[in-house]
Amino acid sequence: MLSGLGINTFFTGTDSSNISVNSVVSGNPNLFATGKGGGPADGSNVLELAQFYDKGVSDLGGLSLNQFYLNTVSTVAQESASEQAISDGYAAFRDSLGSQKSQYSGVSLDEEAINIMELQRAYQSTARLITTADELFNILLNI
Repeated sequence: MLSGLGINTFFTGTDSSNISVNSVVSGNPNLFATGKGGGPADGSNVLELAQFYDKGVSDLGGLSLNQFYLNTVSTVAQESASEQAISDGYAAFRDSLGSQKSQYSGVSLDEEAINIMELQRAYQSTARLITTADELFNILLNI
């Protein structure tokens, strides 16, 4: 409504992705109210605008915009680190439970590998025995 009436048209855009200074104001600096009527040297509006970033705002609990931003970033970083630590703790607990499960299941991968190697050697020995017996039998038949 304000921009339709031509009031408060310093900025254009609808959100933070497309906000900009109105081209009419940026094209004619005389339209920018730098003072509050104290004459050509009055720069009180510009001074207030420059101090806005570091001036306390009652809606932010007396914090400046800069302090509020830094507090918000700090809080998010602390909470993120806390959640990461909790996640790491749960992962270690899960791994511990998996290890305990493997211990109680009675399956040892080392023992199973040794058993497989023993069975493989026994198979190879049996195959040689059968090959030798087959060769001897062929020799007997040929005599």
